[in-house]
Amino acid sequence: MHSLPATGAAESSLEKAIFAYNKKQYAESAAQFKSICEAQPSNEIAHYYLALSYHALQRRREALQEYNWLLKNGSSDTIRNNAQLGIKSLYARRDENSVRNSGTEGGGASNGVKAKSADRAFPLTAAASATHNADSQPPADPRSYFFTQINDPKYNRDASAYNRNCGPTCLAMVFKRFNKYPSNFRSTDPQYLIQQCRILISGSAGENSDTNAKQICAAARGAGYAADRIDTIEEIDQAISQGRMVIVVGNPFKQGSYGYRVGYAPFEGGHFILVTGRAANLYVVNDPYYLQGPLNLSSGELQGFISLYKGKYSGNCVAIGL
Repeated sequence: MHSLPATGAAESSLEKAIFAYNKKQYAESAAQFKSICEAQPSNEIAHYYLALSYHALQRRREALQEYNWLLKNGSSDTIRNNAQLGIKSLYARRDENSVRNSGTEGGGASNGVKAKSADRAFPLTAAASATHNADSQPPADPRSYFFTQINDPKYNRDASAYNRNCGPTCLAMVFKRFNKYPSNFRSTDPQYLIQQCRILISGSAGENSDTNAKQICAAARGAGYAADRIDTIEEIDQAISQGRMVIVVGNPFKQGSYGYRVGYAPFEGGHFILVTGRAANLYVVNDPYYLQGPLNLSSGELQGFISLYKGKYSGNCVAIGL
């Protein structure tokens, strides 16, 4: 399984622009994506990221123009649907601004009103709380074992810009969390762990082939862990209550999941994430493709995520513990 948009040849200019966007350097990414669109007018990934960059910069007119281009020219239902959601979000933000401005003129909007509006802004990036409930499992701060599968100076400086290492990265985070490694592992460097987990899972260090839940489960058991393949939210909850973590496969753009909320470019196919525990009524998730650290997902978002293969295959999640 992988988490990469289907972009064809990975042009260096597109990689650099995506990297700038992921680092929230929206003015820079907008300029770069605009240049790409001018040179490659049919590059829908560049148009989508340009829309997201304009949206984040609150350049509503330009964002709307790009979303409309995607509605007309997008090659998949996924990208057209997300363009529609982007337009809806633009109008929602405009309405919120109107309400806030009205409140200010009537005596000033409270800090609470401003914070609520900002919380709904696009793209919303939710960070996991460092403090968990007493019944949250595992108790360790998920940031202490968070890795990215793609290059990031904070979370994995040695990774490539494009790969299909979401599954190996999730397993590497499990090993880091429980501090239990196969005897032949010689380092806890993120990229080294990911490469070794890739070999453990698939028998090869090549990072552009898909992995699956069956392989991950077998690799975890081979490393001395208790691992079981499961499917449902109820089974995920049970595993968490037992102090286990769950590697979950799905798609962030299915049925109200979180991809649009955090500003992902849409993609087809599957992606592995690691459910580390619960915080209040939310699931704490380490997504190896997300560069800002742990995420909080609602039950609905997680349910939407795992709906990708619901009814098609069984055992697409892997519960892992000591």
